Amino acid sequence: MPPRDIDAETARRAISGDEPAFSEVVQFYWKRLYKTAVSILANSADSEEIVQNVFVRFHRYGASYDFSRPLSSYLYRITVLECYRFLEKGKRAFAPSEADLRRAGWKGSDQSAADRMMVDEKILVVREILERLTPRERVCFVMREIEGKGPAEIGESLGISPVTVRRFHGIARSKIAEELRLRFPDLPGLENFRKS
Repeated sequence: MPPRDIDAETARRAISGDEPAFSEVVQFYWKRLYKTAVSILANSADSEEIVQNVFVRFHRYGASYDFSRPLSSYLYRITVLECYRFLEKGKRAFAPSEADLRRAGWKGSDQSAADRMMVDEKILVVREILERLTPRERVCFVMREIEGKGPAEIGESLGISPVTVRRFHGIARSKIAEELRLRFPDLPGLENFRKS
């Protein structure tokens, strides 16, 4: 099993300007950070730009890194904050990919054609609703539902408390549930969806 994090010595060398060590850090974390950015932004070009910015920031401001903590947490936090700033600027509308929604259990592939049409319509409704959420609600919802991160980790990344994360996540879930209830009154399980 590959290691979850780069060792502190490689991180120190990368921060001090050692190009091979910096390249090792980039290669080690690129895919993970890109996956996180794509989950939030749902756009590969924007996500690549975000991840590049993360490594530029790491290169410039790496001296602020606390070596007693995992480098992955530090880079993950920068990634989430960069995505959040990007969303706040309103550069792009948010729409998660179908693959991300399937992974999160929003869409199944073993259904009849009629069921798939209904699910596809629900996916479009969820996308519309997500576009209307505030950036913070959107990030909390996506990080929790798509990325599977816990409130503490999301809160640490955004600089807010886990309670605040749960609040924004709950608001997003309520808005989605309410809209789904209006458009699909016979949809089962919305009571549970709203509470989670």
